[in-house]
Amino acid sequence: MNGASNPYQLVSDEDFKDAIDKLEADADETCNSSDIYEKFGVSGESLDAYLLSEGFSESSMGSFIRKISKNDEGNPSITFFIDMDGNTGHCVVFLGSKLYNNSWDDPKSKIYLMNPAFESIREVTLTEINDTYNIIYCK
Repeated sequence: MNGASNPYQLVSDEDFKDAIDKLEADADETCNSSDIYEKFGVSGESLDAYLLSEGFSESSMGSFIRKISKNDEGNPSITFFIDMDGNTGHCVVFLGSKLYNNSWDDPKSKIYLMNPAFESIREVTLTEINDTYNIIYCK
């Protein structure tokens, strides 16, 4: 909606305008101000329909791991991990990874995620991803 009008019922028009202004000024603002963005989300038929309409497709964990494990393929360009809770979903963005000893079971192997709820980039293991998120969408 390009910030033209507020599609969210839980966010005041003033907070919405302020958030859009901050996003336009600093693309990393969602990482620094989680309290402002905690009620923001996708306004549409469903999160699944929105992501599919934007060119994302659901990916298996195995497919995702193969993509980030191959040096020649590199990391998926845009990836969202979705934690579904009823009819809502929480998007967490994949930023990168480091694979040690060619094994995701190695405790040094990490996946880096940006979760707007935490105000920082998080290092997680593959096990933590498997235990936390139930859907992966990649472009």
